Amino acid sequence: MERKEFIRKILVGGSILLTAPAILDSCTKTNMTLPPGVNGHVAELDLSSSKYKSLNAIGGYIYVQSLIVIHPSDTQYVALSSICTHQSCIVGYNSNYKRIVCPCHGSQYDLNGKVLVGPAPRSLKKYTVTLDGSTLVIA
Repeated sequence: MERKEFIRKILVGGSILLTAPAILDSCTKTNMTLPPGVNGHVAELDLSSSKYKSLNAIGGYIYVQSLIVIHPSDTQYVALSSICTHQSCIVGYNSNYKRIVCPCHGSQYDLNGKVLVGPAPRSLKKYTVTLDGSTLVIA
């Protein structure tokens, strides 16, 4: 083996060794638990505040901390982790199909966080949502 070829193989091999951990770690499970917020809840949202006005419309959604909070129907609010379980991209909401969609690799989830289309390996974490007057309580 010539010196030039030997050096090239060393450089290529070294590059692979340096990048492999980042590539292999990108699909691992991470802890996405949110710390308790107001009154021990994850979040409390005052729907009369202009900050959360999109939640007053059916099909509206917002991001709070690492959650996506959705108002899919007249009587329902949903709060899920906003982080895709495949490669940690931020998901969005498609109100026409009532699906949560990952823009990175096309994973799709239903409103319970269940995987409908992969490559996502796990469901999104779902949080309990209750409406107390004009306050949305997420626990």
